[in-house]
Amino acid sequence: MTDNSIHPSTQGIPRRHILKAGIGLGITGLGGCLGGSGGNGGTSMLTIGASSDGSASYASMQALQRSLSNHSDSVNFSVTAPGGDPESIRAYDNDELDGYTAGNFIFKQAVDKGEPFSGQAVENFPYLGFSYLSLHMHWLAVEGVNVNSIEEAVEKDLNIWVGPPGWGLRTLCVNIMEEAGLGDIKNTVDVSAEDVASQIDEGRIDVFFAYGTNGRSLPSWMVEVDSRASVHALKMSDDYVTAIKNSEAGFAEVEPYGYKQDIGMDQYQAWTDDYNTYFSPDVPAKAVKEVLQTTHKHWKEARESDSNYMDHSDPKSLTEYYHTNTPVHPGAADFLKENNAWNDSWKRGE
Repeated sequence: MTDNSIHPSTQGIPRRHILKAGIGLGITGLGGCLGGSGGNGGTSMLTIGASSDGSASYASMQALQRSLSNHSDSVNFSVTAPGGDPESIRAYDNDELDGYTAGNFIFKQAVDKGEPFSGQAVENFPYLGFSYLSLHMHWLAVEGVNVNSIEEAVEKDLNIWVGPPGWGLRTLCVNIMEEAGLGDIKNTVDVSAEDVASQIDEGRIDVFFAYGTNGRSLPSWMVEVDSRASVHALKMSDDYVTAIKNSEAGFAEVEPYGYKQDIGMDQYQAWTDDYNTYFSPDVPAKAVKEVLQTTHKHWKEARESDSNYMDHSDPKSLTEYYHTNTPVHPGAADFLKENNAWNDSWKRGE
């Protein structure tokens, strides 16, 4: 379990912040939800927002969708790519999703009304489902770019990719850079992750951040970069490391994994973010319980579709990145209790 509190109140999120009140919405507040109820023995088709095409989150949920199709008669996913975690959170707030995936950093930003939510606060927050992802972000420079640190890259006004505008990881990256005194990036490259390789080919990106997934490999967009471009890892100054440690991110020194090439370091410095799935209180408990049972029993099959899929053989691994003060979906709570993985300090959703 992640040792940080997402919500400021130790009593959990007030129910009015979880279930939007409104005429005609009643207690559920999800009249516009796309998912089926499954309440009469049918299949619950849950529409899940999972970042963007090519992302680690999207790959994980697509893999789980296939396992649900193969092994469950009562629940399945329709996985969508809203364009990033912030867009998933907003789509859910607009009753367009039954759940979503999100990093702990951007979820906290939504709760605290931080960027990119300061101008339009989020009203609806779902319940915790299960943990599925941990990322190790690190800086890389393209071959021929003569810099050894991210500080040098900013000082030389190089073309820097800090993630697509819609990603929560971009907000995290920019926040850390500003805290480290590197917020004045002259040449930010705004392209999707899937376009990074081609932009490097065309000489439009000099420096960018990459990430490893679950200690196993790289996301699909980085696999393409690794096959097409020579790169080397960049160092971080002490001020940069301190900025990471002062942020909501974690810090780690990581032995490179997933690369086909030598990136020039035995260990790179990384900032980390952990991810959970979330489900609407309106999704039946039995449907969410079935989702957790499926990923627990069939994670190896899911890994055949996504080689980075998290090992869920231990039921406790499904709670590895839980954070405090966010209620756990009743279906997830039922699964965890039945598998001796429940912690009495967690709050069960109503």
